[in-house]
Amino acid sequence: MAQKPMVIEMGTGMDVHGGDVTKAARRAVEAAIRHNGLPLVRQLDKGPDDMRVDVLVGVPRPDEVRADGVLDVLPFGTKSLKAVPGGLEVPFPGGEPIIMATAAVTVSLEL
Repeated sequence: MAQKPMVIEMGTGMDVHGGDVTKAARRAVEAAIRHNGLPLVRQLDKGPDDMRVDVLVGVPRPDEVRADGVLDVLPFGTKSLKAVPGGLEVPFPGGEPIIMATAAVTVSLEL
């Protein structure tokens, strides 16, 4: 059987004062999953641990994203993270830049 994408959610997150790409990415993932319930999983006779959850996050400095700092917000499933160039880095006069991240969270099930 093959993994089939069931849900794709998007989110945006920011670190306004620290210039931290991981914090911004984490907030983007939290925004993507914040208002979701997945009754589809149970209706397909699957459980939360049957889910594969793939996160694609765009940030200005993808090589600085700490996977564990982002993926630990996901409560279930086998998790993966791919960080790519994207998002936005806004100069902040007299301080660290504002970092904006965008995230796509895809939930897949084996069917």
